[in-house]
Amino acid sequence: MSKVFLAFFGGTDNNSKLPPFYESFILGLQSAGHQVSYIRHPYFGAKEWGGVANIPLDIRQSIENFQPDLCIIFNNAFWDLSEITNCPIIIYTADSVLYFANLNIIRANPSRYLFVVDKQSKKILKESFGIKNNQMVLPQPFSLVKPEKMKIENNIVFIGSKFTSNNVSLINKFLEENPSDAERKEFKNALNYLKKNPFSTTENFISNRVITSQLVAKYFNFGAFLMELSDVHRIEVLGSVADLGLTLYGTPNWQSDYFYRPDLTLSYSNKKVFSLKENQDAYNSSKIGISAGHLQAVSGFPWRTLDIMQSNACLVTDYHTDFDTMFPKNLFPVYKDAYEAREICKELLNNEYKRKKFVRNCQEFAKANFGFDKVMKNIDSLIGKPIL
Repeated sequence: MSKVFLAFFGGTDNNSKLPPFYESFILGLQSAGHQVSYIRHPYFGAKEWGGVANIPLDIRQSIENFQPDLCIIFNNAFWDLSEITNCPIIIYTADSVLYFANLNIIRANPSRYLFVVDKQSKKILKESFGIKNNQMVLPQPFSLVKPEKMKIENNIVFIGSKFTSNNVSLINKFLEENPSDAERKEFKNALNYLKKNPFSTTENFISNRVITSQLVAKYFNFGAFLMELSDVHRIEVLGSVADLGLTLYGTPNWQSDYFYRPDLTLSYSNKKVFSLKENQDAYNSSKIGISAGHLQAVSGFPWRTLDIMQSNACLVTDYHTDFDTMFPKNLFPVYKDAYEAREICKELLNNEYKRKKFVRNCQEFAKANFGFDKVMKNIDSLIGKPIL
C-alpha cells in the first residue's frame, strides 16, 4: 500500500461533493488498497501559488505528517511541495499547460517534476521548459461511470460549465475607441487565428503579422478570448439541439447570463449534478450525452467522453485529434459544427436501433481498454517503478 496526496480545483461553491473525475480517481486508488489524502481548492488557472515559504503551516504539517509516497498535483495548482517531500511529484493535466499554475517554479527546477500531459502541452513543456521525454507520458482515459437501467427522462443531456460570466467583452471596450475598418478587420482575423491556433503566443501573432495595430494589441487578451470563443462554441452547439429536448446541468451562469437563445436558457435545470453518482444517473436517464469541449482541448478530450461512453447515453461529440489513436473509426458520432450536431442528434432520436448500437459498442470498447488499472500502469511507467 502506498500513500498518495492529491491537490485539485474542486469548484468555487462550497460543496462537499467531489467532481466525478476526482471522486473516481480517489476511489480507484482506494479500491487498489492505497491510502489517499487530498485537498480541493477553489482556484482555477495560472495563479502563482509560490513555494514552501507560502504554504500555510497547518497544511504543511498535515502533508509532512502524512508522509506521501507520491504527490499528484492537477494543473500544478498548489504550493510547490518539492522542498517538503522527497517523493515523486506528478503534475497531471486537467486542462492543458495553458492553465498550469506555478510555471516559474517548473522553469526553475524542471528535473524535479514528472508530467501526465496532452500532446500539445508535451510539446510546449519540452520546447519552453526543457522537460525531457522520459519525464512525460500521455494521460490514460478512464471512468467509473456504470450503465444502469433507468427511466429515460431526457432526450439529450449536457453537464458542464459556461466558461465566462461577464456580459461585457474586451471587444466592447475596443469598439469604444472608435477603431478604423482596418482595425476591426484585424481584430476579427486575430480571433479567427486564435480559434484555429489556441496554443499561439504573442510572438506567433507578431511574427505572422496577425496583429500589427497597437489598438488591437491593447485589447487582445489571449486567455479571455480563449474562454469567450469556447463559450461561443458551446452555446452554438447546445443552442442547435435545445429544441430537440435538451436538459442542461452546470454552472448557474447558464441561467443568469442571457445570450439570446431562449430555448437554451430554458433548457437549464438548477438541479445540482456534481458527484459521480449524480452524473451517472443523469447520463443513464438520457438518450444522448452531448459533449462540446474547450478550444484548448485540441488533442486531449474532455474526461466526460469516457463517462458518457460507459453510460447508457449515446455519445455525440466534437472532434479531438487523440480520437484517431484512442478509438476505432466510427465508434461514436462526431460532429464538425453545430448544424451537424443537430442533424446527428435528430437521426439518433429517430433511430433507436442505431442509437443503442453506438451505446453498446462504446460500453464494450471502454470496458476492454480504459480501466483504472491502466491509469496506474501509466503512472508506474512514468515513475520507473511499481510504486502503486
